[in-house]
Amino acid sequence: MIFQLIAFIIILYSFKNFKKAFLLFLLYDLFLNTNINFLSIPGVPILTVEDVLIMVFAAEFFIKYGTNKGGPYALTGNNFPFKTPFIILTISWTISTVFALVGFAGAVSAYVKQILEYVIMTYLMWRIINDKKDLIFLLRGFTILFLFCGVYELYEIATQSNPLADYETSLVQDETRAIDFGNYEEDEGRGFRAKSVFDHPIGSGINFGLYIIISLFFLMKAKINIKINKLLVMATCLLSLACIIMTKSRGPYLFLMIGVFSFINLKSGKFYRYVFLMVLALIAILPYFSDQLDIFKSLFSADAQEKVGGSDANMRFEQLVVAMSIMSMSPFYGLGFKFLNEMSTAITMGLLGGESIWFQVLPQFGILGILAYLFMIYWTVVKLPKRYKSASIFFIGMAYWLVASMTSVPGMQIYLYYLALILVMKYQMGCFNESGRAKSVEIK
Repeated sequence: MIFQLIAFIIILYSFKNFKKAFLLFLLYDLFLNTNINFLSIPGVPILTVEDVLIMVFAAEFFIKYGTNKGGPYALTGNNFPFKTPFIILTISWTISTVFALVGFAGAVSAYVKQILEYVIMTYLMWRIINDKKDLIFLLRGFTILFLFCGVYELYEIATQSNPLADYETSLVQDETRAIDFGNYEEDEGRGFRAKSVFDHPIGSGINFGLYIIISLFFLMKAKINIKINKLLVMATCLLSLACIIMTKSRGPYLFLMIGVFSFINLKSGKFYRYVFLMVLALIAILPYFSDQLDIFKSLFSADAQEKVGGSDANMRFEQLVVAMSIMSMSPFYGLGFKFLNEMSTAITMGLLGGESIWFQVLPQFGILGILAYLFMIYWTVVKLPKRYKSASIFFIGMAYWLVASMTSVPGMQIYLYYLALILVMKYQMGCFNESGRAKSVEIK
């Protein structure tokens, strides 16, 4: 009941201070997953705490401010930057849901969840986050929370247990619908893989990586003065890096290797000062993780890959063949959400643990979905970086799409990815300057 109680308090507070309550929700959402729900009854779609909060804030926003062209959340000439790709994605999802293999009634709950967590959540973040106070509140809040997540992961490693994950799994009344990836204790060559408060080690590492990227962007590259404890931020970033190592996953390494380019600023003196301090700290802590170097080297070495195990090119090719075979049953718009519920295990077995977002897109959404997702990639790594004159947007977008294409990202908090992009775009618009006046950036 504790998760539901906190959500209820946030909802009540939103009637007094809508913006602050929404920002608190963004912080709280870090801990929410499918197992944390308001409703979990056999035969009834799961209603998660996250989705309920999104619906409440969306309803409250559109009732209070949706038709107000002025007011505190006016667009002031700046269109929602993801409008076009989200419209195209929504069309794809809608058609696939209408003609879903499980029927419209069986697929619509997953469809609504997708709309809420991707489209509505991102739109709300874009409209509501609009000044420097919001940025400082979020940076301070996420620093405290990721510090907690990091300390909790140290506890998880020390005890080889995750009581929070066990408790969250127990919240689902229908045990067959509980999501529990475990910690892969029996992974040959890797051993216990930590995930902190998140669902899965891969997603956990990416979430920590997103914190590092966005924090160091505003600490090292952004030309604004932020009143925040910089030493605490740096310490949390180092702890987050240690947590990435303890996930024993390749995906987060690759994500961070690309993402670091988003905050590199060779013309800034403070960049070199922070790098010097971080290098000293890394020299001090890396000896404690020397036994994990093979996982990092497996990104580049076939021998290291064989030693640590996990998915390889042959496994991905086999999954691609299965995904294309299933897509051939409905090539244009796919089989829709929850198609696995209706297909025999023998056919779909090769898709289990699909190591790429495309192994979901192909059978679920077909050719139409492939084109929609390719357009979103173009939009985030080409269109938006050019429009906002920001290489950082390119590197954050490229980090996500490359990793999501090469492996699955279970446990990743997707809203953090869109939040990172939005914060960089808002910075480029001048929203976080002392004047708070945003430049008009039209997205055509």
